[in-house]
Amino acid sequence: MSKFILVTLFLALTFAVAFGQGAPKAGEVGVQGSVVFTNISGGSAGAVGIKYLVTEKIGLRAGIGILNQSSAGVSTTLYSLGVGFEYHFAGAGGVSPYVGAQLSYSGESVSSGGSTPTDFGLAGVLGGEYFFSSNFSVAGEARLGFESANTGAVTATSIGTLGFATYLTWYLK
Repeated sequence: MSKFILVTLFLALTFAVAFGQGAPKAGEVGVQGSVVFTNISGGSAGAVGIKYLVTEKIGLRAGIGILNQSSAGVSTTLYSLGVGFEYHFAGAGGVSPYVGAQLSYSGESVSSGGSTPTDFGLAGVLGGEYFFSSNFSVAGEARLGFESANTGAVTATSIGTLGFATYLTWYLK
C-alpha cells in the first residue's frame, strides 16, 4: 500500500510540474493567505493580504493578521502588519524565483494592562512561486535581515535568518 501512495505522489508531482502555468499579467490583483514562521518570537502567525502586479516581474504586497485569545479572564489581541515587494526572474515549468524586501510590524494588546510587546523587522527575501494555473499559486520564501522585539523591559534584536513564509495566492481576473 505504501508503494502505491509513493507512486501516486510521484505522478501527481510530475504532472503538476509538467502542466504548471505561467504567471498572471501586469495590473492583476491577488488575494493572499500566508503563514509566517519567525525566529525571534519562536512561533508562527497567519495573515491575509493583497498582491498587486505592477509589471509581470514586479509585485507589491500588503498583509494584516489579527488574533484574539482569552485565558483566565485576560484578553490578548495580537496583530501584525507587513508590506513588501517582489522582483521575479524568468522561470520554467510554472516556477518563478524572486527576490524582494519585507517591512513588518507586530504587537499585542493585553486587557490587564502591563507591557505591550512590539516587533519591527526589515528583511530581504529570497523565494519561489509555483503557478498551478494563471490565477492560483503557492510560494515559499526565506527572510534575511534585521528584527527588533521590545517587551517593555527587554529589547531583543536578531540579524540573519528571520524566518520563513508560505503564501497561497488567488489572482482575480
